[in-house]
Amino acid sequence: MSKPKPKKWDDVPFETWKYEKQTEMKHKIFSYYLPLWLRIVGRYEKRLNYIDGFGGLGAYHTEEDIKEEKYISNNFGSPIISIQKILELKEDKKIESCKVVIIDESGKYIDNIKQILEHKGVSPDFVSYESGDFDTIINKMLDSFDEDKKELAPTFFLLDPFGMKGIKLETLKRIMNYPKTEILLNFMYNSLQRWINHPDEKIKTMYDGYFGSDIWRRIINKKTQGNEDELVKFFCDTCKEFSPYVYPFKFKFPTKNQTYYYLIHLSQHWKGCAIMKDAVAANNEGVMEYSGGKRSLWNSVPIYKRFDRCDRCYAGKELNLNNCGECFKVILPKQLNYKEIMKELIDATPFQEKDIKTILQNLEKEGSLKVIPGLTRKGKRRGGFKVGDVVCFK
Repeated sequence: MSKPKPKKWDDVPFETWKYEKQTEMKHKIFSYYLPLWLRIVGRYEKRLNYIDGFGGLGAYHTEEDIKEEKYISNNFGSPIISIQKILELKEDKKIESCKVVIIDESGKYIDNIKQILEHKGVSPDFVSYESGDFDTIINKMLDSFDEDKKELAPTFFLLDPFGMKGIKLETLKRIMNYPKTEILLNFMYNSLQRWINHPDEKIKTMYDGYFGSDIWRRIINKKTQGNEDELVKFFCDTCKEFSPYVYPFKFKFPTKNQTYYYLIHLSQHWKGCAIMKDAVAANNEGVMEYSGGKRSLWNSVPIYKRFDRCDRCYAGKELNLNNCGECFKVILPKQLNYKEIMKELIDATPFQEKDIKTILQNLEKEGSLKVIPGLTRKGKRRGGFKVGDVVCFK
């Protein structure tokens, strides 16, 4: 994916990019999730970090701006969104502190972000900037923590590059080895498709670093109908070796039935995966896949860990929760607690947590399972599921 041409304006001191629909959706999801992550983790941790690995230009324009010949839409990117959300949470005393690091290889983009903040009258003292290669910068940063034997505060990483340059699997692994870290990664599938046949071997070597091996080459060269699924499956499977929960959200082009990219979420807690699903669903008509504003009939089954029975139902139809309940009885152990169910299913099915609860409730009503209330409940259980509840399949 090539970088778009910035547009200058007479009424504001910063430049903007054209605001594409899939970018708008990405920002809605990010705006929903980041404050929740900060608030939840901030209940237990005084120090938090947010690192924007590829900050970009920081602002976007619409057709309305072009028509009016003024920048009036005020659409801002992840660096500005994150700073605004953190300021709001600190003012409301929902979090104590959060350091922000904005990285971009372009010093001009960093300057543009600073100009946006200055124009908005915001000068937060918790923000620092780094210009250069993300992989080099972040590894130096982590080296300093390791050398000083410091503990990295819980950190959320947004890695949203143009193409796949600057991302290495070993660095993702290193990040996720620290406790309470999360990554939201833009896996730029369309860029990969455009560059795979380039004769320069350096480009393929770069992709070797991204995938952690050259196995991707054999997958992409198969030229089969399912090689996209297999490629993303391979990448997510590899990430699962160091991240307990990995979930890919497909984004298509707004105007054609073709994959643009995947947002891949890496988390160390099942609740993080559950809330990220909620963030996507809340902004996308309940669907786990962005189809350019056209509602999909099917919430895509995660391609990296499909249960065998899922393939039988994968026929472009609405999910049948009754059929899924039958599968639950087959694939899950006869007895386990609610938290264990979520840990097993949350990144292996296309469901939100509320959907899994609905399936379990239906099974309970039909007598296919019973629930032993957890110790945290007060009095008799009257319905619903809590973390300590034990589910027994009959």
